[in-house]
Amino acid sequence: MISLAHERASRRGVEADFRVADIREPLPFEDAQFDIVFTATALHYVDDIAAFMKEAACVMKPGARLVASVLHPMSTAQFPLAESEQVEVPDPWEGWYFGSPLRSIETPWLGFGAVSTEGRRIFCHHHTLCDYFSALKSASLSITDMLEPAPSAEFALKNASRYDQAIRVPVFLIFKAEKIT
Repeated sequence: MISLAHERASRRGVEADFRVADIREPLPFEDAQFDIVFTATALHYVDDIAAFMKEAACVMKPGARLVASVLHPMSTAQFPLAESEQVEVPDPWEGWYFGSPLRSIETPWLGFGAVSTEGRRIFCHHHTLCDYFSALKSASLSITDMLEPAPSAEFALKNASRYDQAIRVPVFLIFKAEKIT
């Protein structure tokens, strides 16, 4: 992904410094260094969401913004509990919103080309809306906007069965927050 980011930035004439870090660990940056922190569909791999939010707030300048897209809690609530043998996503109304946060899912990319089936199941963490809100609040980050994007009509044409599921249970949640000064 870093190579792809370099290639795209170069093609657009954008000078950027790309780094790899584990968001479950302290970030390798100085305090109050960034105007914006962005994360895309990665926070469900972080078990201690409050620790991540505090670390993100640490590297943000006063007034800086956090933009995060996450798998919607209604979506991750459907993922099988980690200790179960189930691999298929249950009926949308048979998930577990409360309870064990550790979930497992079948890797979604197995149907895309020559991908090994080793490690078919990956583990992630289900966070409720309240978990996200509490983590932001404890890090002195104030929510400024929240979106639950509906699937587009074009998506219905490309994958009708997936669209039918996504129109009933939201897939993504996007929130914006600002560091309180």
